[in-house]
Amino acid sequence: MFEGDNYVTISLVLPARSKVQQDLQPDAYVIFPWRTDLRPKSVKVKDLALYPAVKAMTDDMEARWSEVPKAVMDFLLCCCVLDPRFRTLAWPGASPEMRVQGLQAFKSAFQLQWSITPEEKAHQAAQEKQASESAADSVVESEEEEQPRKKMKSAEEKALRLTDARYQTVSAVDFFASSQPAAVPYITAIAHSTQDGPVYKKTADEEIQEYLSLPVLNMATNALEWWKAHHHQYPRLARMARQYLATPATSACVERFFSAAGLAFDDLRQAMAEGNLEDLMWAKFNYVNIRNQTKIN
Repeated sequence: MFEGDNYVTISLVLPARSKVQQDLQPDAYVIFPWRTDLRPKSVKVKDLALYPAVKAMTDDMEARWSEVPKAVMDFLLCCCVLDPRFRTLAWPGASPEMRVQGLQAFKSAFQLQWSITPEEKAHQAAQEKQASESAADSVVESEEEEQPRKKMKSAEEKALRLTDARYQTVSAVDFFASSQPAAVPYITAIAHSTQDGPVYKKTADEEIQEYLSLPVLNMATNALEWWKAHHHQYPRLARMARQYLATPATSACVERFFSAAGLAFDDLRQAMAEGNLEDLMWAKFNYVNIRNQTKIN
């Protein structure tokens, strides 16, 4: 269950732990599929000869889970919330305190890092840059206005200054300042990028509320495929889900990769270049996908 590399595993940790704890309770019934002579729900865990060993195992598991740091537990709960199958944190054995902690951790993490999309961050950065440049231009203009103006050398220049409407509102220094022509196109570009760029109709809070109100999906649902199909509907949450749900529950798949690399780079292949080894490992682990894709086409 936790060793797969083609499906989400990190969100299965807490539900599986609760399931194991439930099935190993003293009054839980034991199922023997191979014993056709036993009536259903006729044997309890406490009736087994191995019950002392089972009790020791469950106590050890409880002790280990009690030492899990709060940050790790919050991360696991966030992964469960981001999995549409366990979004409500309502699997059997989940306590109300766990649900409250999970929703708080999820909302805190979302507001801290994921409530703003990259497009919104870029737009905010552009606005801040525009504001800083406008402030810098204002400082330059004020300094230039404080400088003494040179007297006109001829009556024609004085007359031009009095009759030309352009010079009645702005001085020549300000009019021909290098920053003025560049400021207008820059502001226009920001306005167009704001109007033509991606517009998200939902706020971050609305996105969370709508996602949390969805019906619970069955276990056959592929969480990654679900987010791929709904990433336009929940753009912020989809980015967060890709980050969290990509975490493997165990290091088994990584260890398998290193074991395969060790077998490929044996004594007879010590002169193999790094690039060749990388290509060999890629072909080895993607052969099945390529073969299935070829059959489909």
